[in-house]
Amino acid sequence: MKKNLIIYLMFLTLISLYSCDDNDNPIVIPTIGNVTVGNETIEYKIENTSLFVGDTFRIYLSKNTSLDTGVILYLNDDVMVEIKSFPYTFEKIMSTAGKYKLTVSAGFIDEYGNIKVSVDSSSNYDIEVQ
Repeated sequence: MKKNLIIYLMFLTLISLYSCDDNDNPIVIPTIGNVTVGNETIEYKIENTSLFVGDTFRIYLSKNTSLDTGVILYLNDDVMVEIKSFPYTFEKIMSTAGKYKLTVSAGFIDEYGNIKVSVDSSSNYDIEVQ
């Protein structure tokens, strides 16, 4: 009887470990949408539209720019993302020549499927506008 109880408890533990939560289901992101950077909205394309927590993805912007690899940090009501690097410049946002520090610190996908990101001018990323 005790052996059966232990086996049953182990079975319940396994079921609870593999129970479905937010991290088990992929988040589907529209392939084409809009990304808001500062006051500017830019169309994006995304190459991987079925993402889990920790998955990486790449966003391609329409104005000859590219956000580099991002990482899903956690899932809640919003999908939080972190953009790691910036291999491009924002001519429209920073029209004056010079070196700027800029980063997209975090973002989320709104109810319309748009990725919203915030601009932090005090970040560690150097971007040169010529």
